[in-house]
Amino acid sequence: MSRYDRNHRSSTDIIVSILEFVDSRGATLKTHILYGANLNSKSLEKFLTKLISTGLLMKTQEDGKDKYFITARGRIFLHHMGRALNMLRDNKEVSVNRNLKERLRTHETPVKVKEGLVCKGSSGVHYVLPVAFIVNKSGEEEIAAVMEIINSEMTPKEAISIVAWTWTVTKDMGITSLLLVDESHLDTVTKVAETLRESERNRIVILRYGRYESPEAIARKVANELMKKVLISA
Repeated sequence: MSRYDRNHRSSTDIIVSILEFVDSRGATLKTHILYGANLNSKSLEKFLTKLISTGLLMKTQEDGKDKYFITARGRIFLHHMGRALNMLRDNKEVSVNRNLKERLRTHETPVKVKEGLVCKGSSGVHYVLPVAFIVNKSGEEEIAAVMEIINSEMTPKEAISIVAWTWTVTKDMGITSLLLVDESHLDTVTKVAETLRESERNRIVILRYGRYESPEAIARKVANELMKKVLISA
């Protein structure tokens, strides 16, 4: 079942429900989607047409039957929709960032926390960094590290997508990344990180936090780890 309420659903909720169902099943028959997404035939046809035309789903034939599967673009859409809805539901990420700013502001090292910073990697690709740690080095500001938060509301697939994105940024920008991971996703994130080459794995710091830890306690943990493994060598 989708994590979204099936009653009084908006078009966005229905689209997410369809994509989540197809993503969980692989190549899927229309009748299966019909029941999995809790829609009638007319509505399903409308949404499938829309999803195919926008490149979120594709249709293929197996054994003479039409089957639908999610595209890479569809998975990216699911990932960003999940993060947007999580931010509306839970302000812990905002609280952690706010408390982290307060803690780092009082530290001797001139550290700044910037959110939504746009920067360019060595490949020429631009990234929007959710949380960037800035240090003053030789009179100039430099990005010392970037942080992503993987919270309990995310699915395992969303958590893996965050790790992949973090790996890309770490490799392309040559900076350290800190993954603040809810304990429910710790095993998944650790296993994925272990598949990276040692030189890249060493630049990704995984930091666990408990679901019921306060934002203040989490911010303190991040600040301590940041000073120990990142900023001292910056």
